[in-house]
Amino acid sequence: MRIPFDLIAAVFCMEGITQFLQQSANNKPAESAGVALVAWCGFLLVAWLLQELVIRHVEWRTRFGYHITGFGGGRHPLVSLGWGIHAGQAVTVVIYASLLWALKWPLWMSQWPTWFGMSLEKKIGGLEVASSHVIAALLNLGPFLLAMMLGWLPQRKLKSGIRGQPIPLGAFLSYEARLTWLPMALLLFEAFVRDGFNILPAEYSSWAEKPGVDVLLMVLATGAIWMVGMPLAVIWMWQCEPLPNGELKDRLLDLTRRSGVKAREILVWGPQNTHLLNACVLGAWSRYRYVLISPALVNELSEQETEAVLAHELGHARYGHLTLLFVMMLGLSALLDPVLLLLPESWRGKPLIETGVIIAVIIMYIRVVYGAIMRRCEREADLASAELMGTPVPLVAALEKLAIITGNIRDVWSWHHGSLAERVEAVTALSSDPDHSRQFHVGLRRFRIAFTVVTVVALCVQFWARL
Repeated sequence: MRIPFDLIAAVFCMEGITQFLQQSANNKPAESAGVALVAWCGFLLVAWLLQELVIRHVEWRTRFGYHITGFGGGRHPLVSLGWGIHAGQAVTVVIYASLLWALKWPLWMSQWPTWFGMSLEKKIGGLEVASSHVIAALLNLGPFLLAMMLGWLPQRKLKSGIRGQPIPLGAFLSYEARLTWLPMALLLFEAFVRDGFNILPAEYSSWAEKPGVDVLLMVLATGAIWMVGMPLAVIWMWQCEPLPNGELKDRLLDLTRRSGVKAREILVWGPQNTHLLNACVLGAWSRYRYVLISPALVNELSEQETEAVLAHELGHARYGHLTLLFVMMLGLSALLDPVLLLLPESWRGKPLIETGVIIAVIIMYIRVVYGAIMRRCEREADLASAELMGTPVPLVAALEKLAIITGNIRDVWSWHHGSLAERVEAVTALSSDPDHSRQFHVGLRRFRIAFTVVTVVALCVQFWARL
């Protein structure tokens, strides 16, 4: 699953800058509407040009897709592509945050009812429309979402060349948004809940302001979203449909029964024309657990190789990796308060500084801690596939085939999966040594237990501190 670091950073920047501007004594926009329009148009142009330059560089290195491994050795072009895209995204976030600050954009957007001849005190259904968190989120993040979509445009041509098939523009943009904008959906859900609390009379919502309630609400809300909300939202956003009846479905259902993992349904992940090559399992709770497999993946792999990939995904559920991810999310939440308390006294209470620190901690936590743990979980899921299939050969064949199809990426390292070469070597070695594989399972299980205990203790300490 793709983690949109740029969108996450933009959300935190938007919230931090909005909070600062609302607390500022000078709470009126300083620039004219014309200046704001020109600034945002320039921002969109720069966002597109940054990604266009990255794609042009990679196209030149690969002679426009004819030699995807590049020339003269060195770094794989797709590695350059990844670093270039991330660098462009980082610059885009910085420019977006700078314009929010310089134009006082959230203050502009708070005046939106006046554009339609309404007063700022206008209420609809008991809610002051000017203070709606849902509308504010859409208006404030609107320019950044447009910039994201413009940044995707240059990537379509390159990906079409790599796959050897043209990807329709509409389908490409639609599915990129569906894959990337999950944080936006969560933000809108949170904003909707906050608007609901604002509608309620004070006597019905005052309990939420009591000490410690915020910690309990965070844990309960995160659990509900992770167990139920996210699986349902994802299968809707990713346009998932039930796997058609046939021999493949019968084989995959039989594999699921043999694994002992309960899943509600096996779904086709997205339309055929997106050319997505992936599979995943969603839902730590079996009642809302779904196994997803893309049609392009089924087309490229044999039935036995498809079974091996599904067995890998079932291994994530079998060995508690989905629950571990939930605990890691709570661990990140438990980490933020202590980090802010360690800031120098002169930095505390300043939304811009605290927002920057939070973004840095989140990115480091995900890239370093989450990445290291997930690479171990991937090895265990690969081993689970070999154990369920009785041999690692089908999974190895699937990985090798996918490495070629996606641009000879066998030795390209991924921060959350490692390289395919490392995975092939690890699953071959582990599956051939029962004692080593058993120790591997035991060691990772002990780590999951220890990590869970530490996270629970940290949350209890936060709850006690608030009391």
